[in-house]
Amino acid sequence: MTIWERQSPMYGSLFKMDYKYRQNLTALIMAYTSKDSSVFDVGCLQGQYVKPLRDSSYLGKYKGVDIAPTFIDIARADNPKDTFEVGNIHALVEPDKSHDMVVCSHVVDHLHRLDLAVPHLFRISSAYVIL
Repeated sequence: MTIWERQSPMYGSLFKMDYKYRQNLTALIMAYTSKDSSVFDVGCLQGQYVKPLRDSSYLGKYKGVDIAPTFIDIARADNPKDTFEVGNIHALVEPDKSHDMVVCSHVVDHLHRLDLAVPHLFRISSAYVIL
């Protein structure tokens, strides 16, 4: 059972509709990264992409950041080999071009000032940004 299937009763039908999107995004990440690429997930929630990526033979570095400490606690408990930190998209401290891919799913639609946040994502990525 995937993390999305396990969590769907908590969120109801809206979460189930989102399930297909998350499957497609995982496939997109795998299509544009190699097995040893570095993925930085901004707004990672509970680390929802880690297990599907690992199940797809992804062996690279994965780091997730979310503003909600509770989500980060869940992500760390479920994925102890990966890195998760509490952080804010407006104050990301990752070095320039430090990750092959930056994923920022379902975050920018909640921001009031995209011009202050999105440039950080492109600064951190050395190749791809998925919004």
